[in-house]
Parts: sequence; C-alpha cells; structure tokens
Amino acid sequence: MKYLLLSYTLAAAWDAATAGAPSEEALAAFAEYQKFEQELTETGEFVASEGLGHPVVSTTVRRAADGVVATDGPFAELKEVLASFAVRELARVDLTREAIRLTRMLHAALPDDAEATSLLALMLLTDSRRHARTGADRELVPLDEQDRTRWDPDLIRAGTELIDSVWNRGAAGPYRLQAAIAAVHAAAASPEETDWPQIAMLYLWLERLTPTAPIRLSRVVAVAQAYGPARGLALLDDLNTRHHLDLDPLTRQRERAVRAHLLQMTGDTASAADLYRQAAALTGNQVEQRYLLGKAARLG
Repeated sequence: MKYLLLSYTLAAAWDAATAGAPSEEALAAFAEYQKFEQELTETGEFVASEGLGHPVVSTTVRRAADGVVATDGPFAELKEVLASFAVRELARVDLTREAIRLTRMLHAALPDDAEATSLLALMLLTDSRRHARTGADRELVPLDEQDRTRWDPDLIRAGTELIDSVWNRGAAGPYRLQAAIAAVHAAAASPEETDWPQIAMLYLWLERLTPTAPIRLSRVVAVAQAYGPARGLALLDDLNTRHHLDLDPLTRQRERAVRAHLLQMTGDTASAADLYRQAAALTGNQVEQRYLLGKAARLG
C-alpha cells in the first residue's frame, strides 16, 4: 500500500498570505488550500509531525481506492496550491522550501507523472533566482536587472535536467510549459541573450491550454521583448477589448504595470510614470509597491 504524506501548516500558509498585504492570487490560493485541506480532513488519515517552526502540525495522509495517489482530483489541486505559494509570493523562503519538499515527495511517489516532474522543475528554477530577486533593502529587482552570478547554478542544472527529461513525453501540460519558460530564462547569461521569440511562442502555447489573465499579460511582455513595444501594445489593446483586463479587479493592477513598461520602452515616459503610480496604488504587496513607485520617480 502506497501512501503520500501531504504535510502543510495552515498557520504558516496564512502568515505567507498576510505578509505585508496579500495579493488576490495569494488569497485565492489560500482559499483553495483551505478547501483542499477540508476535503482531506473529511476523508483522510492523520499523524503528527514537526514542520515550519511549529511544534506540531497536522499532516494528512491521502490515498486513492487502489492505494496509490492519483494525478487528478486532490493531487491536481495540491499541485496548483503549491505552485501558487512557491512561485507567486515574494520573500517567503520557509514556505518555498516546504513547498519544494512536498513536491519532491509527489515526484518521488509518482516519478512517471510529467506534470509533477515539471512542477518540481519550475520550483527549482524559480528558487534558483531567490538571492538575486530582492536587493539589500528588500526592494524588488526585476529579472533583467538581476545579478546573474547570484543565481544558483545547481538548482538551474537540476531544474533544467528535470524539464528535459519529460519534454517529449506526450502532450505538454501547463507546468511543463512554465518550466520550459523558466529554463529558457535560466539559460541566458545576460538579458540580451534571452530567447524572447521562443518564450513568446511558449506563452502562446500555454495561453491556449490555460487562457488566464496572468498568462495573457506575460505573453504581452514576451511579444514586446521579442518583436517591439508596438506589437506588445497592440496585443494588449486586443486583449483588453476581448477580456477587459484593464477593468477586472483581479487583473487591472498588472495590466497597468505592463502597459507602463511597454510605454517606457517606446519613450513615452510621462504616461509610463503615471501608470506605474496607478499600479502601485492597486497593489497590497509593499515590496512591489516600492518598486513601482521607484520606477515612476526615476521617470519623473
């Protein structure tokens, strides 16, 4: 009989969601975790364990009818929650490490599951940039300004090997594509060497699989970097017409930040500065807010 221990601490998860102020995505991810945890509470078995600085935490044991954890249902939800907290939240090293530890367990239990492998690859590649992602005063350092000598080569190597091992294994899932995007970024020794056309193509593929606003906006940035800001702005206008990203409370903050970035690329610094300030007013993350206001101040 195979068991998979899904160890997670509600207190630590809530600490992460409320560090500074929670993003909408963090709150949504936490709500999904609570739902998932309740399902396991009703149907699972429980033991006690140590974790994340808490003396005793609940560890849930979930098994399918045949004794093997399946790749659908709760397992899929757990992958999404782990990705949400580990990849989207800033400066939570303890929670990121816990999420990576859990995903290693999932990968060990299901080594033939390409999405579990891809999620682990994505987490390792994302974590490889942790030391370069914030500065001495905890200010956000964007990818193109990061000191790449501070990236962790061992994590990059491990993540790249994982995604390479599953790249040709059947139809690609969303985590495989996200990990591939992260691997392309990691392969570039400098921002100028980044293969933006490939990243734009991967985002288009990803958008067709999971047509969400964050993915659409990420594709806009990739298109602008690959083919120029005019192409990016045209795509953003088209997406706003069809999906109202600029009006949706869950997307309007990033839409303004993306548009500001593209306008800055065109040389329209006044409009860009105004939009950076608007984006800063719409985020509750203090690290991101300081970064956006700093961008606006430098533009005048």
